[in-house]
Amino acid sequence: NTPTPGLDPAGGGISPATPDEPPIGTFEVGGTSHSLGLGSYCWSPPRASGQPAVCADAIGYITPVSNTVVQPGDTLEVTGGLAMAPIEIVSARLWVAPEAPVHAGADFRAWQPGDEAAALAVDGTSVRLPADLGPGAYLLVIDIISIDPSSSASYSAVLTVE
Repeated sequence: NTPTPGLDPAGGGISPATPDEPPIGTFEVGGTSHSLGLGSYCWSPPRASGQPAVCADAIGYITPVSNTVVQPGDTLEVTGGLAMAPIEIVSARLWVAPEAPVHAGADFRAWQPGDEAAALAVDGTSVRLPADLGPGAYLLVIDIISIDPSSSASYSAVLTVE
């Protein structure tokens, strides 16, 4: 059994290369998939791609235009490209969402929360919400890194507890 060049046989034949650009962010809760907005990032595509590294600053935390309904204590499972090695979730934070976004477009909203965020428990690709989360809207921010080559990005969504 000869390994295919460029694939890591120890990883089951799955290439661990960082994608050329930040992947689309998604998560599942209650069996339903939801989108995350891509905010600021610095991304280095694989060296062999010949593409330059790019840094982009967003005007705030970027979310989809609609909120995701969650329950206190729910576990959010980060999926898709964000759940593949070598990408790793380094932190997940939660703020009470501001009254209104600082900017809104046809397919995004931008937020700039004020107060300090609460750190959420992260276990691999799972993010757990506090069991005592009261009714209201919350801004979720998930920060990821990729170590090969070095890249980072911020993903966000607004969660609603009814």
